[in-house]
Amino acid sequence: IETILNQTGVEVNLHIRDDGSNDRTKEILKTYAEKYDNVNITFGEAAGVGKSFMSLLYSAEPADYYAFSDQDDIWDADKLWSAIQYIKEKAKITDPVLYCGNQKIVDSDRKFVALRLPENYEDHGLMGGILANGYAGCTMVMNHILWELLQDKKRRPKMQFFDSRIHDEWIVAVAQAVGKVIYDPVSHMEYRHHNSAFTSTDSLTSQKKYYKFKFYVKKIRQIKNRGFHKNGMRLTAENLLKFYPEFLNNDEKRKLLIMANYKKSMKNKVALLRSNMIRECVKVNPEILIVRILLGVF
Repeated sequence: IETILNQTGVEVNLHIRDDGSNDRTKEILKTYAEKYDNVNITFGEAAGVGKSFMSLLYSAEPADYYAFSDQDDIWDADKLWSAIQYIKEKAKITDPVLYCGNQKIVDSDRKFVALRLPENYEDHGLMGGILANGYAGCTMVMNHILWELLQDKKRRPKMQFFDSRIHDEWIVAVAQAVGKVIYDPVSHMEYRHHNSAFTSTDSLTSQKKYYKFKFYVKKIRQIKNRGFHKNGMRLTAENLLKFYPEFLNNDEKRKLLIMANYKKSMKNKVALLRSNMIRECVKVNPEILIVRILLGVF
């Protein structure tokens, strides 16, 4: 919170949602809200990560730019300013734009572990955003034009969708469909990784382990045991076709229809597999997605 409030070159209004905490979080947040006029707190029952972030995005007052932060990120003082300058440099003022930056992953003692993404991270556009999104929500900064589209009540998926698809994956997909996503290979923040954190650095090592048979066995068991009945990718395709059709070209609509309808028959599953979308967009472990398609949990 201190590093967000200490941003340079920008005026910040900070909205925090307490997702049903049972420790001293509420007390700490109330202290900040009393001390700072630009800190706004919402207390609610546990809704989950995606719903919490989207509810904040929907209720935010109009601004020039909007950004997300996880609960214990550490921001460089220029995080927001540098993102805004990058947007102005790389995009037109009329574009709906989503900025995504790199992350310095650190341990509990703030010791550097790795950069989340390589400098030459390859963006595969809309299909890549759905199938293999590598961008982290806590690095995102969007402009007002993109925010207007996302918060439009006529374009909002049901909140239950965010039980299946986390907020940052949906926002990347929408941004790819309606405007552009720009990637900054320079990190302006630290992401603290704890053993009990919601996300992990498994993705950093998966590339080294993907060829091991036991790795695939483990992943397939997870799919079978946990179900993955969420079908987040299929639902993402359905929602894009439903809420943003006028922004999609014919090729994108065709591919999204293949994704949206894959569960209806084995023929449709084969059509999705034969479309080559998986192997074009997913360089690491495409086999896992193939298994999920065949099991009907894609």
